[in-house]
Amino acid sequence: PEFRVTSGTTTGEMMLPMNGAVAPFDDIRVRQAVRYAVNTADVREIAAEGYGEDISTMVPPSDPWFEEGPGPYPYDPERARALLDEAGVIGTTVTFKVPNMPQYVRAAQAVQSDLERVGLRTDLQILEFPAVWLGEVITSKNFQLAIINHAEPRDITKFSDPKFYMGYRNPAADAVLASARSGPPEEYVPRMREYARMISEDAPADFLYVVPWISVVSARVSGEPTNLVSESIDLTRVQRS
Repeated sequence: PEFRVTSGTTTGEMMLPMNGAVAPFDDIRVRQAVRYAVNTADVREIAAEGYGEDISTMVPPSDPWFEEGPGPYPYDPERARALLDEAGVIGTTVTFKVPNMPQYVRAAQAVQSDLERVGLRTDLQILEFPAVWLGEVITSKNFQLAIINHAEPRDITKFSDPKFYMGYRNPAADAVLASARSGPPEEYVPRMREYARMISEDAPADFLYVVPWISVVSARVSGEPTNLVSESIDLTRVQRS
């Protein structure tokens, strides 16, 4: 009774980036297969004890262009295996580089199990974070599959940055983003929703869940933020009785 627990959302998307600049993920069928193969609800249960929210693209619920409802890739291991077979990669082993932190390791092991069930093997490499993992994945782009929480607010536009580490390019999506930024204000949100849908359908990554914001608060305290929607914690309204 001396404490209470609040559970809200963040701008952090737990993601499964695929390096689209190298095989086998330069083939959209393989990227789509990963999205069909991974049971994101189970991953969230294992990695975050069921907290957090499902997402279909790199947009958290706090963004105005967030869309509820199922994404383009429902859990379908049979469809995943068929796509891998069509792409000729059944039995292929891919490197899977994972930060050495508990939530990442638990999530990665769940993903590994799902992928191997449909015929895609993974060489799970648990790397020291941040120095080694960032150097291998972000700086050197020396990876095939990885896992990370993208925590920065409104960072979906990174997919239109040619230097973004996933090796992903989509000129049609870039054009939609440019029109959102240069068009009338009332069209910004609809165009950003269109941009997010295009990114999701192209499957440069799998979008596992929104990282939860859980706080343990003294019963004497009020006004604390329920959600974390920036890179700082707003405590300006917190009061103690």
